[in-house]
Amino acid sequence: MISESIGKHVDFNKSLNQLYEEAEKNKINIKPITINKADSLIEKCETAIKDIHRPIYKTESADKASFSAKVGNSSTLSSTSFTIDSYNYIDQYLVHQVPLLIKGRISSYNSNTFKGRIYSHEEGRPISFELQPPSRGNHHLDLIIASLSAYTKNEFDNEWLDVFCTIQKVTSKSGHLKSYKILNITHKI
Repeated sequence: MISESIGKHVDFNKSLNQLYEEAEKNKINIKPITINKADSLIEKCETAIKDIHRPIYKTESADKASFSAKVGNSSTLSSTSFTIDSYNYIDQYLVHQVPLLIKGRISSYNSNTFKGRIYSHEEGRPISFELQPPSRGNHHLDLIIASLSAYTKNEFDNEWLDVFCTIQKVTSKSGHLKSYKILNITHKI
């Protein structure tokens, strides 16, 4: 992902900042990875990283796992290991009790699980969400369907595209935004 984003092969012995500085010195124009892109990458990889821990936390057939990165003919062993502590770190989350109002566009929704994704204007990226029982009524679902329909048709001037949601943030132990718990949805504020 990093190689594709910056258009340069990654030297795992150097930090991203070092790679950017070298590119700047060599007058190579590369786009920096934005915080939104990095957050999105973390979210997309989280389930896979949890799954890597299965032999440690589920079957207890391992105590530790190491990994290496191979680029071309060179292979580098990571100094980071997977352990029960790293699993516990990624698995823990905090639900913020103070509700917030956000503006967004529904980009996916599953009516069986009451889960989906909303493009959050505040975060600048899609965020996973789960409708809480108070927001599962027909009126709320009509707003979700209208927003999803306008979003998938690229109808960016459609008045039903944006919705306003009262949410609780769900964050990782480190403060990374993992998802929203949606308490209420309205068309206008």
